[in-house]
Amino acid sequence: MNKQINTIIFNINFNNPLTQTQKIAAQHTPKQEKKISLVKKKIYNTPTKAPTPTAQASATFTLQPKVETNQRVVNFQIPQNSSVIKSVHLRPSTNPKVIEIEQEMQKLGVKVTFEDDFDTAKIFLKLSKQIKDIGLDLPEKIAFFTPIMPMITGHTPIDPKLPIYFAKDILKNAQKGEVSFKLGEGICTVKIRPLEHTFYHEIAHYNHLKICPDNKTSAKIFQDFINQYGISNVINEVSEGAIKEPTGKELVADVMAGLLRGKRFSKAIMDVYAALNGPKFST
Repeated sequence: MNKQINTIIFNINFNNPLTQTQKIAAQHTPKQEKKISLVKKKIYNTPTKAPTPTAQASATFTLQPKVETNQRVVNFQIPQNSSVIKSVHLRPSTNPKVIEIEQEMQKLGVKVTFEDDFDTAKIFLKLSKQIKDIGLDLPEKIAFFTPIMPMITGHTPIDPKLPIYFAKDILKNAQKGEVSFKLGEGICTVKIRPLEHTFYHEIAHYNHLKICPDNKTSAKIFQDFINQYGISNVINEVSEGAIKEPTGKELVADVMAGLLRGKRFSKAIMDVYAALNGPKFST
């Protein structure tokens, strides 16, 4: 019988070419350390250093008392030639209802094949229309993929001409916001955001990259904010993933996704969102 490993939250960054850093925040015993040996064989345990900005950058924040997190954070360096994509799904749809939705998506400027997945097609059309209505941009293409690891549910390449990728099968099959998979001799359980949040999150990345494609000054702004506001405050208010990338683009994406789902954030979080050039939209 497989033993249950304590929940491991994988925070993965594949978009930043400067660091290509994967942070795994985990609470486990030395014995359970062996359970993640499969992951450790593929990535290298080296400290992460934020890129040095090429220009001065500063911002003013409304701060709360700094509270340190007691969560154990392990940094791993990922080889730059790695990819999150195991395979891409491009099977044409044959269902007339799905094809009709694909034609509606094309009118919005998006090419996509839903592979006869009517439920996903309906959701994506609804969310895409919302994005257009509030003045944000949609990508030219959307594609669906099988990721190299089951906790990866979306991927936005730096090149805006490439599709935004979604792991719709994982998102559809995730039960109670979690997905479990075999890791070594045990079972690992990771948190999975709803499809709606994942869609908003990747669209946020797409729009943010169009505003500031190089993020040259963002690292200092974000690191100064983290040092003053406290890691645990950001985790508690936004998400674990918000701190995983040194230029703050994951915080921007999660804050925008939260706002679109009706969540409210403190003035401090909204200040840093604006300082990092988070996408502006009408509500």
